[in-house]
Amino acid sequence: MEGTDVYDDLGPGKHLVLDQHTIADRYRLRRRVHEPKREAGGPVLTVEKPWEGDSLSVNSVMYDADRGRYRMWYNVLDSVVSDERWSKHPDSLEGNIGEPQPGYLCYAESEDGVHWDRPGLGIYEHEAGANNICFKGYSFVQGCSVCYRPDAPADERYVLVNLDWFSVTSGGVSLAYSSDGIHWAYREERPVIFGESDTLNNMVFNAERGVHMLYMRGWHSAAIGWIGDWVGGPGRPMSRKADDRDLNLRRRHASEHPDQPRLEYLVKYGSIKNERRRVTYSESRDLKEWSEPQIIISPDELDVSDLYGMCVFRYGDYYLGQLWVHDDDEWETIEMELAFSRDGVAWSRLPDRPTFIRRGAPGEADGFMVLSAQAPVVVGDDIYVYWTGHDRPHDAGNWLDGAPAGLENGGKPVVCRGRLRMDGFVSLRADRRLGALVTRPFVLESDRILINAAAYGGEIFAELTEPDAEDVRGKAVAGLGADDFDVFRGDDIGHALSWGGRSDLSALKGRRLMLRMSMYHTDLFSFTL
Repeated sequence: MEGTDVYDDLGPGKHLVLDQHTIADRYRLRRRVHEPKREAGGPVLTVEKPWEGDSLSVNSVMYDADRGRYRMWYNVLDSVVSDERWSKHPDSLEGNIGEPQPGYLCYAESEDGVHWDRPGLGIYEHEAGANNICFKGYSFVQGCSVCYRPDAPADERYVLVNLDWFSVTSGGVSLAYSSDGIHWAYREERPVIFGESDTLNNMVFNAERGVHMLYMRGWHSAAIGWIGDWVGGPGRPMSRKADDRDLNLRRRHASEHPDQPRLEYLVKYGSIKNERRRVTYSESRDLKEWSEPQIIISPDELDVSDLYGMCVFRYGDYYLGQLWVHDDDEWETIEMELAFSRDGVAWSRLPDRPTFIRRGAPGEADGFMVLSAQAPVVVGDDIYVYWTGHDRPHDAGNWLDGAPAGLENGGKPVVCRGRLRMDGFVSLRADRRLGALVTRPFVLESDRILINAAAYGGEIFAELTEPDAEDVRGKAVAGLGADDFDVFRGDDIGHALSWGGRSDLSALKGRRLMLRMSMYHTDLFSFTL
């Protein structure tokens, strides 16, 4: 930016319609978050193998275009093995270290993203025989994700961001490397960032700045430790019994809503709440030296107490974040909202906090919590979103002696999938009354201008104008005004705008322009310059 300019001109390529970085002004258009359409057949991956214990969660999914196959990394947990390890050191954090290891990283492949194969990898032995375990870490695999860097040296193209423990005093976010995404190894047995980041830790490479951006659990938050410790006074041990205030609150709500069985369930299986969950950021150029972690998203007046984590990915000219919103005040549920950023550090959300992926109905496999994979997968004209679904509340694993009867799938998490159209995260929606927008100025470098839009009984009109200090509307380019426009009434992810049957704009290359559109009964998802 130079002088007094607040926003840069738009560059060539695709532009989402999220904020004023792309749209200079809009009138009677509202941003609408679109939820992925769930896979009709239900969950796409469930616990099936002995080494998968009683829990699995999806970490990362990618599509290998060269092989025409989807690749999934997911971690598994066997609570029986975990209890066995803790029983050896019941009063010490040593119960978090070493063998027997209860959590592994597993690898699966699929031709369609729905039906998954578990290849026998031959990397680790298991009493059940051939298995798809690809990494055990030092003590644990949890809260991990895979970052693919195609331009990195061959043996460093895949980086696993994992929460692991190497000793009681040496636990935190650790990095393992792989050339193929299957055979992993730590370069050193120590974390790159210390601390128990118990969420899905994930990393994105920022090519513009040449830095790796890491998103994890918060440090230096206002509420540290367990709130139960504060309520009960110093020295009060954590127990499986909810504190009185929390339990009374649940009982009151259960009596007021007798038609909601999940409230009775929460009364019976209450929890002490942890309010320190925030989204924290650190960055590094060499994956060795990292900046001091800083909290970048905290709950505000519209939020519940906890933001459990955020999975970040690059899409178009934005960074998008799947933000895990943890309602620990009453329900112990987690749903997802969508956040967006231009630089991956300063984040925004829509003012009405719409849900991006909501939990399923009571009794469904994801009826209490939905936790996203690191990033959606773009294949052809579709975007596929994967998430782990839980049919019991967040603290169930801490407080339950056994899953109550009636819960689907015995309380075992499942992997679910949903589909969006290309660019289908957020649209500008016009209802029955005519709405309008005008883009930021841009220097045209392409032959055509494309829009991704869906008209549901409505229309879109467009014109190209040149910025003019003496005309607030801008001066319409001759022959490319609204009266010359070929009206759009369809549903297309890449419709070429045309005037008088002509979509070729090559004669305008190098000219500084603005795109103005008016519409009704339509969704506009993006435009490409």
